[in-house]
Amino acid sequence: KYLSFIIGKLTKLLEQKGYYYTKIDSNQLSFAGSSEVDLVFTIEMNEPCIIKKILFKGVENEMERDLRSLVPLSEGKVYNQLDLEKSIQKIKRYFSDNEYPSTRIEDVSANFSSDKMSVELTFQVKLAQRVQFRFIGNQIYPEVILRQYLTDEVLTQADASTKVAKQIEDLYKSSGFHFCQVKVRSDEQE
Repeated sequence: KYLSFIIGKLTKLLEQKGYYYTKIDSNQLSFAGSSEVDLVFTIEMNEPCIIKKILFKGVENEMERDLRSLVPLSEGKVYNQLDLEKSIQKIKRYFSDNEYPSTRIEDVSANFSSDKMSVELTFQVKLAQRVQFRFIGNQIYPEVILRQYLTDEVLTQADASTKVAKQIEDLYKSSGFHFCQVKVRSDEQE
């Protein structure tokens, strides 16, 4: 029972690295007069799964170029689930860093060939409105300090600007500026 658990873990690990349909055999070597055994695993691996195509749907051409250069996955390389997870995180960070806090990856699909020797990856993105913040009249704190309040957690909420304003007011008040008031102005741009 434990042996099949270990073989299952090895199989999953190899699949994460892009190797499917591997054959794993095991042998137990026992020693005379000892209750200990050695386990020997023999692994026959197939060729790795290769990324045939990567698609980014829902983004502009310039963004697609940026995303392709950013993600660790690329066409013609070995598919790796860990790199896929890293790619998702890098894409999310890209949109956050480029002032698209509400943009979401709606779906990531991996369509494998029947023999799992190749895969097509599709990232379906729901591109939201760009949100830019300017701090006018701030003479106490460097802008980089104020931008720390622009977290993904805050920016994805409906009342994000109000929450950011409140946090900045609290920062000023904690520094002795008790009558500080932060006003939010929204400029809609096409």
